[in-house]
Amino acid sequence: MRLICSLFLCLALVWSFAPPCPAKEVPTLKQVITPAQGQKAEGQKAQAKAKPAPAKPVPPAQARPSPRRAINEYLQAVGRGDYKAASAYLDLSRIPAGQRDELGPRLAYRLVAAGARTMLLDKELISDNPRGDLKDGLPPDLEKIATVSTPEGPVDLYLHRQRSPEGEFVWRFTPRSVSQIDQLYRHFGLGLLGEKLTEYLPHYWFLGMQLWQWAAGFLLIVVCYLAAWLVTAIIEQLLKRRPRGLSDAGGRFLRGPFRLLVAALLFSWNVDMVGPSLTVLAIMRGRAFLLIAVTWCVVRTVDIAVERLAAHMLRMGNQQATVLLKPVGTIVKVLVIMTAGVLWLDNLGFKVTTILASLGVGGIAMALAAQDTLKNFLGSIAILLDKPFRVGERIVVQGHDGFVEEIGLRSTKLRQLDGHQAVVPNELVARVNIENVGRRPHIRRVANLRLASRTSAAKARRAVKIVEELLQGHQCLDPGLPPRVYLNEFNPDSLNLLMIYWYIPPDFWAYNAFGNQLNLSILERFEQEGIRLAEPVRRNLIGQEPERAPENT
Repeated sequence: MRLICSLFLCLALVWSFAPPCPAKEVPTLKQVITPAQGQKAEGQKAQAKAKPAPAKPVPPAQARPSPRRAINEYLQAVGRGDYKAASAYLDLSRIPAGQRDELGPRLAYRLVAAGARTMLLDKELISDNPRGDLKDGLPPDLEKIATVSTPEGPVDLYLHRQRSPEGEFVWRFTPRSVSQIDQLYRHFGLGLLGEKLTEYLPHYWFLGMQLWQWAAGFLLIVVCYLAAWLVTAIIEQLLKRRPRGLSDAGGRFLRGPFRLLVAALLFSWNVDMVGPSLTVLAIMRGRAFLLIAVTWCVVRTVDIAVERLAAHMLRMGNQQATVLLKPVGTIVKVLVIMTAGVLWLDNLGFKVTTILASLGVGGIAMALAAQDTLKNFLGSIAILLDKPFRVGERIVVQGHDGFVEEIGLRSTKLRQLDGHQAVVPNELVARVNIENVGRRPHIRRVANLRLASRTSAAKARRAVKIVEELLQGHQCLDPGLPPRVYLNEFNPDSLNLLMIYWYIPPDFWAYNAFGNQLNLSILERFEQEGIRLAEPVRRNLIGQEPERAPENT
C-alpha cells in the first residue's frame, strides 16, 4: 500500500508540472450531438407561431441558393477533397485574378482546417431563406456565420449575396472574411506539414480530422504506451533492488493499471500535437481513457487492500470477518465505477443531477424489492461483528441444535445432531436468543441417586462418602468447581442422593466415557457395601394402594 501511495504522489507531482491545456474553450459532447438553438432560433419559432403563414409559398432551398445551402455545399466539396470547387464559395475579388486559381483552393482548405478546431456550426441557426435572415439586425444580403476568438481579437465570418457571372444570386464568404482566413490558420491551423500531407495523402475527413491526423493520433498512442512501458519497467527494476523486493501484487499493479495511467497522462499532455478538431476534443473532454486508468488503479488498490486485510484477520484468528471483506470490497468497487461513470457523463455535458435523481429513485425501488435480502445482509454484518458464534461451534437457535458449517451473507448453515442441515436466515439469527453450546467452559452433570427408603442412616452416610471418594482427585474435573454430593431429599419411596460435578474440557464423548466409568464404580462400591438402590413403585390399574417390591436391608 505504501508503494501505491508513493506512485500516486509521484504522478501528482508530475501532473503539477504538466504543460497547460489550450486556452480555447472546448464544447461538450452533448453540445456537439444536440447543439443549442440559441435565442435566435427561439425568436424565429415564436414569430412563426405569432404571424400567419405568407400568402405565397417560399421556394425550397434546394431550388434557390441560401446561406445554409452555401455552407452545406462548401462542406461537401471539402469532404470529398475538391478544394477548387469549395473555393467557389469564397469571394476572391480582392485577390489578383492571376493568383486566384492557386490561392483559392489553399484558402478553402485553411478555412475548414482552422474552422474544425475553432467553430462548432449549428446549421439550424443559419438562415435557409434565399435572401438571408432579415431580422438579425444586419444589412440585407449579409449573414453572420460565426465569431472566432483569437489572441489578436475576435474574427467575424460573414456570407453575402452577390450575382454570379451566370446571372444567378449566390452566397459567398465576404472579401473581409477571406482576408482573415490566414490569420485564423496562423493561430489554429495545422502548419505547412499539414498542408503537404494533405496534398499527398488521400482526402478523407472524419469528425473534422483528416486521415493523416488519425494516423498521427494512433502513432501518438503507441509512442505514449511505449514510453509508459519504459517508465514502469525502470520503476519495477528499481523497486526489486530494495531489501524487501517487490510483491507480486505490486508488480501486477505497475504493469497493469499504473502503466495505462501513465500512458493516458502522456497522451492527454501531447494530444494537441495532432491538431484535434472541436468534435474530437469534445469526445476527449470526457477523459474516458484517463478515467478508465484511474478507476482501474483504484479498483486494483481495493483488491490489494482486501487481500492484505484478510491475511491480517486470518493471522489474528478472526476468520469470520473475512467473509464480509469480499462483498464489501465488491460494493466499494461498484461505487468507484459508478462514480467514474457519473464523472464521465458530467464531463461530456450531461446533467448529472438528473442522472443521480434517477439512480436515487431506482435505488429506492431496488431497496424496497430487496428488503429481505438487505435484512439478511445486515444480519450477517451484525453476526460477524458481534461474533455470537463461529464456524465449528455447536449452537441452539430456533429449535435447531447443531454445529455451524458456514456463515454466509444471507443465511447460516447448521449441521444438526441427526445429520440434517438447517439453513437459518441471518436476519432471524441476529434478533433471536442463541445458545452457544460450543463455548461452554465445562459440562455440568446433575444426577439423582435414589437409595432404598429403608436404607439405614449409616449406610446412607457411607453412600455419600463413597461417591465423594470416587469424585476426588480427578484431573478432568474443574478445580474451581469441586464436586458436590448431598443427601438432599426424603421421598415417599426413596432417599435422594444428589451428585453434581463439572467436567473439563467440554468434550461430549470424553464426558460420557467418564460418566460411564463413574457409574460402574458407584455400582461396584454400593454392591460391596450392601447399599441398595430404590426399586420403581408399581401401581395397579384400579386405584389400589401401591405395591412395593421387597427390599433387602
